[in-house]
Amino acid sequence: MTVSRILRNFPNHTPETRAKVLKIAEELNYKKNPLITALMSSRRQRKPTNFQTTIALIQCNQLGIYTTQNRAKLREGIEIGAKFQGFDVEAFQINEGGVSPERLMKVIAARGMGCVIFEPFPRADVELEVDMSGFASLSLTGSLKSPNLNRVEIDHYSAFFLAEQNAKRKGYQRIGFVSDPLPLASHENRRRAAYLLAEDGVPSKNKIPELSLSSDPALSVSQLKKWLGKYAPDVLISSVSKAPDYLLELGYEIPRDFGYIQLGLSENEGTTTGINPNWQEVGITAANQVIEALVTNNLGLPLFPRRTSIQPFWVPGETLPQRFAPSL
Repeated sequence: MTVSRILRNFPNHTPETRAKVLKIAEELNYKKNPLITALMSSRRQRKPTNFQTTIALIQCNQLGIYTTQNRAKLREGIEIGAKFQGFDVEAFQINEGGVSPERLMKVIAARGMGCVIFEPFPRADVELEVDMSGFASLSLTGSLKSPNLNRVEIDHYSAFFLAEQNAKRKGYQRIGFVSDPLPLASHENRRRAAYLLAEDGVPSKNKIPELSLSSDPALSVSQLKKWLGKYAPDVLISSVSKAPDYLLELGYEIPRDFGYIQLGLSENEGTTTGINPNWQEVGITAANQVIEALVTNNLGLPLFPRRTSIQPFWVPGETLPQRFAPSL
């Protein structure tokens, strides 16, 4: 009882006894487990604890940013992972109603939630002034720069190689990469690195520079028209979801004029060939990891943040028919 009271910072113990207990606790690397602490507090006080087996999901959509199919699959995955381990999920919108991120985290702590997951932000290098010391937490993708948390993300590097390899197997040789104008550098830089490496072994006559489209649709159509006219790719690998609409506006037809592979393909895009980023598995993995961190008492900022990459998978479709003999 004396040890328990000292570790809970109760008074009425001699300095010598307190020092002795704390010294031994430090040598044993003792840390409070929030689950056990909540249970014991409830039993001592003979009243329910406010500790909740609930994951606080910080949603980072801004006004005008709609919920995509992939974002929906991500949230579904978090729900699946949480439910499997007896947890619930409650969503919180960051900066909603003028509530600062710092204030929001205090609200979540006051409600007894020990697990926090940050959804991807719509821009890169986001920095939040928040205290995460009492939470098991992680972020999804690399858009959250600070605090530097454990992270679960899509393997965009492998995704591009998977697309490129399947294009070559189908006989395509002049591969054009159309990249997203949004400033999510952590995504596009990995794709770009894979594209440059893939192009390294391509004959000069078949090398095509990347096209990074503008955020303005009209300008994007103009860029695409010039690029296609100059380089004449026989297949497009695109991270721009609106690219097929731009191509249709220019009078091109897929796959009559060239093959097409969509990166970041959702499950509801009909006959389009592409790469499904596997967002549901990202969500399941995130829920499992944050609950594990809570149970094992790994709270606060990690000394060495861990990065977990989830493998995407190939989705066959009608926009990449067999062209010629496979390109080796």
